[in-house]
Amino acid sequence: MAPHEKPMVSTRAFTLIELLVVIAIIAVLVSILMPSLERARDLAHRSSCAVQVRGITTQMLAYATEYGMVPVGYYGAGKWGDYVVNYQNNEDAYMMLGKLWQAELVEQGRLFYCPSQSDNQFLAYNGDGNEWPPLEGSTFCRAGYGTRPSVQWPAWFWSGNNFPDLPRQVSAQQAMVSDYVFGSGSVENRHGDGLNVGYGDGSVAWVGIEQIEETIYDPEFPTGELRPFVDAPDYLYLDETETHGLWADFDR
Repeated sequence: MAPHEKPMVSTRAFTLIELLVVIAIIAVLVSILMPSLERARDLAHRSSCAVQVRGITTQMLAYATEYGMVPVGYYGAGKWGDYVVNYQNNEDAYMMLGKLWQAELVEQGRLFYCPSQSDNQFLAYNGDGNEWPPLEGSTFCRAGYGTRPSVQWPAWFWSGNNFPDLPRQVSAQQAMVSDYVFGSGSVENRHGDGLNVGYGDGSVAWVGIEQIEETIYDPEFPTGELRPFVDAPDYLYLDETETHGLWADFDR
């Protein structure tokens, strides 16, 4: 080597085949990790939902202590109306969970909406047609959770002393509030394999879909096929002893 001559440095670029191999490896890793990441996200949402249900349950018990009644029930002709917060933008038309907001026991409206709910604007926080706070914009203001549909809030109850005869207490083993259920698909479209339920003793439990499947799946349809939404009200009803129906399934 001549004086002052620099040594040769070998430089080698990626070939096209090597680059494609690297991309393929990355794609495989992403495909492996994505389900785990999605599952972790879903579990985080499920846990956040449980915390919110616990908060709602706690405030329902606080309301019962303050006013001597548990703000549960449903509005309208069907028991799927157990998620109504306010009707007709009327200051006197708060009902069910709306009574917690009216009594200022709940400060943040997001408490009433499950973080996993994204496909239904009427069940989402401040969704189109479901503006928050109540009294602003929408005829109905709905929550993302439902209360035990054991008492009916009659139409136009706010026009006089026509309030429903709310229960004075709910037993420790009875469900008071849960992820909202209208049709069987609403369970699978939120948490997939179950829902969060709050009880009269202030506790919250995860109810797996297997516990309610006899109620939400129609045996007249092929195995695994969901009961049609049009039949949803049938399985929300309870008989006089409350031993049948979705909410009886929730009870311990």
